[in-house]
Amino acid sequence: SLSLHEITAMAAAALHARRVSVWREAAAVRSCIGASDVPDAPGLSSRAFPSDAAHAALSVATGARGGALLLAEAADATRRWSPEEETFLRAVTALVARAIDAEERRQLEQALARAQRLDSIGQLAGGVAHDFNNILTVILGNLEVARETLGPDAVVGEELDEAERAARRAAELTRQLLTFARHQRVDVRIADLNVLTREADRMLRRLVGADIAI
Repeated sequence: SLSLHEITAMAAAALHARRVSVWREAAAVRSCIGASDVPDAPGLSSRAFPSDAAHAALSVATGARGGALLLAEAADATRRWSPEEETFLRAVTALVARAIDAEERRQLEQALARAQRLDSIGQLAGGVAHDFNNILTVILGNLEVARETLGPDAVVGEELDEAERAARRAAELTRQLLTFARHQRVDVRIADLNVLTREADRMLRRLVGADIAI
């Protein structure tokens, strides 16, 4: 199908007009959504509506959903439009309405495709998070058994505590993934950044080499 730029360019050439453009109005603000002198591009809607005093203009409603106006501007402010030219412009509005509807349908289809992709990602994240949560449950259980077996004075007691804190942080991340996957409301809580930083510092010092400063 033809774009608004192609349709308006054709109409401008046939009418020997300075410019043919398509406008929409929302909240008393007119926006240009296509014009003969500007290829389809983002930012076109910022074009100012032409002044009737500067150019003799002929406008016709397009009949597109939501309403739109097809405007032909003459190069000469004294020009008078003939009935045949007005009839031709009205015929062009049918093409404009179809182009607008096709563009809106394309945008809706793209939005639906994005929503479907996001839903698929959510399902995948939910499945991975659920399985990972089961693994973390086993890890936490074994850490508890190891702590009870070794006793409170075990040499590796601090390492066991660190491993448990890391596992619980991973479990929290898993919970957040499940919240995203199930479209649940996020539970907002106040976090102590000092505590989080100290916990990260202890964990990182065991992972990085002595030549790396934290």
